[in-house]
Amino acid sequence: MEHSKESLPLEVRYYVVCQVLTGFEYKEIIEMVHQKLSRGISSGSISEVMKKYREHGSVEDLPRSGRPLKQFMEEERARAWFRRLKTIQC
Repeated sequence: MEHSKESLPLEVRYYVVCQVLTGFEYKEIIEMVHQKLSRGISSGSISEVMKKYREHGSVEDLPRSGRPLKQFMEEERARAWFRRLKTIQC
């Protein structure tokens, strides 16, 4: 089985945090993500998302070194994220 290093979309990360804080078990969250978001997720990924949430209070990507994104790219990414977030119910 191959593992992908692609990061989870923000809406999936926030959905996972919401469900864990609501009290759902990892197995239940895996099933809900698959059903509601048509995406697979592992219990390890849930653990990583929660670790990041506990350590940083957010699941946003942390700043990286190097040239920053152009302003219009960041704004478009934010608009797309908010459009997707409207479709998710916690």
